Amino acid sequence: SVQTVVHGEPLAAWLSALVPGAAIATVAHWREVPPADPERIDRWRRRLGAGSNCALIGSFGHIGAAHRLDLALEALGGLAGDQDFRVVVAGSVDAGLDLETAAARAGIADRVHWAGRVDAAEFGALMRASDIALNLRYPTARASSGTMQQLLQLGKPIVIHDLIHLADVPPDAIARVPTGAREQELESLRAVIAGWLADPASRDA
Repeated sequence: SVQTVVHGEPLAAWLSALVPGAAIATVAHWREVPPADPERIDRWRRRLGAGSNCALIGSFGHIGAAHRLDLALEALGGLAGDQDFRVVVAGSVDAGLDLETAAARAGIADRVHWAGRVDAAEFGALMRASDIALNLRYPTARASSGTMQQLLQLGKPIVIHDLIHLADVPPDAIARVPTGAREQELESLRAVIAGWLADPASRDA
C-alpha cells in the first residue's frame, strides 16, 4: 500500500481521492522566525529607503518561474505613479529569469533591492521589516511554503495564489489571486497590492 506524509489536510484529502486506500498522515509545517532586535529591522528599512510612509514589499526564499515575480513587478509598475513603496527580494533567483530587466521595464528598477541569499538572522529581520509579502506559486507542485508559515507567524499580509491545497489558510491572513489567464492574474494582483498600499490599516489588521 502507498504510505506518505504531507503538510496540510487539504493536500491529504486530495491525495486520498487520487489513491483510495493510501495511508496518508499529516504533520505541521513549522519553522520559527529568528528573533531580531528593532535596530536591525530599522537598519534594513533605512537601507532600503522605506520610510514611515513608504511600504516595504518583500519576496522571500528561492525564486523560480512559478513564483511569478516578473508578474508582480509588472503589477507594481502600474502602481508606481500613485504609491510610494520599495521592494526587497531575499533569496536566490533562477538564472535566465532576467528579473532586473523586468523591473527596469516596469519602471521600478530604482525601487527594487536584490538582497540575494542572506543568513537566517537577516532573513528574519527582513521579514519583520516588510509590510506586504509576495508568496506566489503557479504552476504548482502542491508544495507547502516554509516562508509563508514564517510570515503567518509574524502576521504579515501575504498575497498567494488560490490553490486547493492552501484552502486551510485562514482567509483573514492572506489575499488570494486567481490562476489561469495572465491578464486576470495581473489585474487581481495589482488590485490586492493597491488596496493594501492605499490603506495601511487594512493590511495591519
